[in-house]
Amino acid sequence: MSIARILWLMAVTVASVSIPGVAASAPFTMACKAQVSPGLVDPTHGRVASLPVLVNPEQGTVNQLPAAITDALIIWTDNSDPKSEPISFILDRTTMVFSVNDAAGVRLMLGSCVAAQTPQTVVPPTDTPKVPPFMLVCRMTTAIPQTYGVRPQTDWNLMVDSANSTVNGWPATLTADRIIIHQSSTEKHLLREIPHETVVEVNRITGSASVRGDDNILLLTGNCEVASAPKF
Repeated sequence: MSIARILWLMAVTVASVSIPGVAASAPFTMACKAQVSPGLVDPTHGRVASLPVLVNPEQGTVNQLPAAITDALIIWTDNSDPKSEPISFILDRTTMVFSVNDAAGVRLMLGSCVAAQTPQTVVPPTDTPKVPPFMLVCRMTTAIPQTYGVRPQTDWNLMVDSANSTVNGWPATLTADRIIIHQSSTEKHLLREIPHETVVEVNRITGSASVRGDDNILLLTGNCEVASAPKF
């Protein structure tokens, strides 16, 4: 029997085996991989075949085929094709070595097995609770000293609307640790328009804030906090 025939049979087996959920007396599944044994000449040499091995000790079957199941070995034979020689599968439960042999006992493929992971129950996502809009009060200072080293300050009120991803009506990117606002504008200069972009970024962890202009030049720095009740 050719290695290609063995790979085809293993593929058919893979398609017919389903992995069961975990239960105290349920069958268990091993994920096995094997490739052509060294020294055999075959056009499929080097190809790795995957095979889930569903062991049912109570029924004495592996992948629904009769099997000999002991604490040391699991052995089963596939003779479903009357035109081909039977194929024997052997899994050493101690070393987890997996082999495929022909009717004469010649090892055709060799590999290993691991315990298949249990499929996780998919929990449908719950609706993300909507955060009501909130106000940030920011005190900003120019990053570069101007006349006589004075750095003017200004206060900003930023209304953050998480549901609509906006800040003061401007589209914004809101993540767990950042609030980022991109503001684009144009300035008419003689006969042409010059585009400008301003990026406002607020760190939601530290409260620090910055404003950067064209060419990533730092224009303002400051700090923000959530507004409490009005002062008056």
